[in-house]
Amino acid sequence: MVITDKTGKELKRHGDILFPINIYEHSGPNKDNMILRCHWHEEWELFMITEGQTLFTINGKKRLAYQNDVIFIPGNYIHMAEPFESSTCTFRTIVFDKSLLCGFNGDIIQTKYILPLLEGRIKCNMFFQHKKQGNCIAEHFIKTYNTLNFQHPVYELLVKAYIYEILAQILRFSIDSCSEMNSHKLINNAHVIKEVIEFINQNYYKPITVGQLSKIANLSPGYFTKLFKQMTSCSPIDYLLKIRLSTAARQLLETNESVLGISIDTGFNNMSYFIRAFEKKFGMSPRKYRMLKSSSMHESTYPLYNSAFNGIGG
Repeated sequence: MVITDKTGKELKRHGDILFPINIYEHSGPNKDNMILRCHWHEEWELFMITEGQTLFTINGKKRLAYQNDVIFIPGNYIHMAEPFESSTCTFRTIVFDKSLLCGFNGDIIQTKYILPLLEGRIKCNMFFQHKKQGNCIAEHFIKTYNTLNFQHPVYELLVKAYIYEILAQILRFSIDSCSEMNSHKLINNAHVIKEVIEFINQNYYKPITVGQLSKIANLSPGYFTKLFKQMTSCSPIDYLLKIRLSTAARQLLETNESVLGISIDTGFNNMSYFIRAFEKKFGMSPRKYRMLKSSSMHESTYPLYNSAFNGIGG
């Protein structure tokens, strides 16, 4: 499960300060019927499907990804993965900090490739199909993952070399379609949505309208709603509802506040609507959900409530 701040930014450190890279393996969908819930982080991520398929979204770009496909997620990009036609998905990820790629100042590798990538001046392809250009990238992914997993002597040197090799292949298949303008547009859109998400997470208990949120984004209500749904796969109001319900669920388990009090504290002015919405999300009434606190059930059996952006993987 990914722990995030109020903007949906993942807080977990991947690897350590001297070697900031780590690997993960997960499967889905989870209890919220998601393969990977919507979130973002500063680190870069490589994502490979080992079984099944999923509908993947990165900064609003959607692609159906299949077994052995590789997905490249630049730092600070909002991303998520959903089931496709009730399918399951098993995947592996490699998450690494940009400092892993640092070299000598003035080095042509840094000035020609790494810095433009870090600054968003090069727009890379993010989806690599195994049957097409993804074949060699998938092989490099497996090699990197296994090296990190088994950690034989000098594995750090090999891993860094392999990461550069993967980036070289990504650039090789992207360079002809580079578009600085489109890249900056994607980054700007993500920044706008993050600001709105932060506002919702800090003010969810207050009355909030789409018109109010669109003003924060400095966009028309119609275009803002379309962009928000493109980036997060839910409408602004649906996201607000998720935050309110997730917060209410946490308060039910962690406080002795009455159900009515919790519904008011989380922005629900109508008790009946709160109960209906809660039952729809968690499959039980708020009172029954609270009873789980004193049951002998293991904590992992509770429906997840930390954040609408919490998830698994990188």
